Amino acid sequence: MRIVGIAAFYTIELINRYGLQLGILEMPPVAGVDERFHLAVSALAVVWAMVALGVWLALRNQVFPASLKYITTACDIALLTTVPVARSWIRSRVYGMAREYARRSQNAAQKES
Repeated sequence: MRIVGIAAFYTIELINRYGLQLGILEMPPVAGVDERFHLAVSALAVVWAMVALGVWLALRNQVFPASLKYITTACDIALLTTVPVARSWIRSRVYGMAREYARRSQNAAQKES
């Protein structure tokens, strides 16, 4: 069930990024979804799928710690909370300053070569 939820979550992200055109059903891409946000959400989906795989393996191998339900719920909440945090971080000045620093460092390294 968790994998189905992750697949639905990522499908919505793909529709937001690229849009959808299925005959009479058309959804244009969302303007605020840029490449950086899409990559952040893609990484989040991969991490979430790995958590789901770990839970599935624990259940398959009949490893049932008493805290498993709390750990999985905490992971789900943390990963869902990461989406708006990633959005605000990407738009923040800190991210812009970090990108500018990386660009300047890269330019300086190229000049030294």
